[in-house]
Amino acid sequence: MPHMQRITWSGIALHGGPLPGYPASHGCIRLPYDFAARLFDLTRLGMRGDRGTYRCDAIEIAPPRSV
Repeated sequence: MPHMQRITWSGIALHGGPLPGYPASHGCIRLPYDFAARLFDLTRLGMRGDRGTYRCDAIEIAPPRSV
């Protein structure tokens, strides 16, 4: 998965991939390859994302603990 950026620890991510025109994912968000590469280059680990005009409070995101 080129230029993968994890959103959740349960497997949701942004990544480059073919856009077949129908749902073909188990939850990931496929992006055109060139856009995924540009987004990957513009972001850094721990950066807060905003999906638009909806405002939400920031929460700490941590990997699941090993049992």
